[in-house]
Amino acid sequence: MADPVLDPLPTQPDQAFIGLVNGSNVQAPIAVRCFAQTGVVPTTGHPVAGQTVSVARIATDPSPPPVDSPLPPVGFTGSAGRAVAVGFGPAG
Repeated sequence: MADPVLDPLPTQPDQAFIGLVNGSNVQAPIAVRCFAQTGVVPTTGHPVAGQTVSVARIATDPSPPPVDSPLPPVGFTGSAGRAVAVGFGPAG
């Protein structure tokens, strides 16, 4: 696994951020490889090599968008935040 790229700016309290997959935060699925030949695009399996996940700090109101909003969710570090953890997990 490649070493993570660290942003030169430290994470501080009360900062808003968005998650990025391969540099995008809109319609940005993680491609996975399923070794069974089903003819269907896989939704579970091992992530395909060469993809990235990261966060980008944004200047915005940190309140989340409405549930029916087309905008991606916004994260917020909170008053004690000093780090943001990025990882893989199931959608939804």
